[in-house]
Amino acid sequence: MLGFWALLDAARKAQATALSAWLPSPPRHARSAIVQGPLWRLLDAEPGSRAPPALLVPAPIKRATILDLAPRASLVDRLATLGWRVLLLEWREPAAGEGELGLEAYAGRALPDAAAAVAARTGAAPWLVGHSLGGTFATIAGLLRPELVRGLVLVHAPLAFAPGSSPFRDALVRSAPGLFPADGLVPGSLLSFVSAAAAPATFLGERVADALACAGDPEARARHLAVERWTLEEAALPAALVRDVLGRLGQEDALTRGTLRVAGERLAPDRLAVPLLAIASPADAIAPPAAVAPFLEAVRRSVPTRLVRWPMERGTVFAHLAAVLGPRAHARLWPAVRRWMAARTPREFGPAQR
Repeated sequence: MLGFWALLDAARKAQATALSAWLPSPPRHARSAIVQGPLWRLLDAEPGSRAPPALLVPAPIKRATILDLAPRASLVDRLATLGWRVLLLEWREPAAGEGELGLEAYAGRALPDAAAAVAARTGAAPWLVGHSLGGTFATIAGLLRPELVRGLVLVHAPLAFAPGSSPFRDALVRSAPGLFPADGLVPGSLLSFVSAAAAPATFLGERVADALACAGDPEARARHLAVERWTLEEAALPAALVRDVLGRLGQEDALTRGTLRVAGERLAPDRLAVPLLAIASPADAIAPPAAVAPFLEAVRRSVPTRLVRWPMERGTVFAHLAAVLGPRAHARLWPAVRRWMAARTPREFGPAQR
């Protein structure tokens, strides 16, 4: 049965490649691969820049191109214009025999190693800007190795997983565990199918509504099509990682409850020692404000935190992508985020560009 899903992964990737031939993309030839680890590599958007570093961390589900999607829809480009030296982490798809790699491998070793590589390259610990599960991993890395992280910006990233925190969490915890293999790799198409079954209003309804909303807006329609291409870029995940996310995070709510153990250490919100800004959309079934706020409330009062609510934007397909791709987010939200960060590291930032 898993063979069918693996074949579907290959077919969907071929579709994405075909679409890429006529959908515009940012000039990725300028993204220099500077270093890599067992599970990742770093792309540097502006080698040699002396701006403060920001490490963009995508979810390992699908590809990192969602953060560098298309002209005028690239978070890499937007952050660079605002005064960061932007480095993009690309997760390597696991190979056969790597199904035992779990939360410790990704958030406990790989991401801290990547942050250390950025610090060695730039001379400064980076801000981690994490989207979705990448933001969850960034938070774990910040708790585990705060000396490697200047601060956290979390974009549509779930942190709290108590019952009722998000419709998506509740549906997955209720139905998904028995649908995934206990070992080996979980094909990306299977992950997509289970996600759509758990939250059809999000993964099916939102995309149809957005396609209709874009009908009279060529720029929004092009952005929508670029996202649809990205949804075809399937990536398998280790069964151990899927099990950890559904169990240790999803069922146990261990991150917010303070019972999560990674690399032999107990990680609790009150251990956080770096500034944290979280962006969430009330329309997002995956990581609404209720899946973020309880963690922020448990952080020590001495640590600067902020929760920003951002609405759905036309052409982003899902509310879960609104702050990453939305033109209003690029024009208004990210300059405000930059100001918040600069206020906490004033000596590291020069004048922002628009």
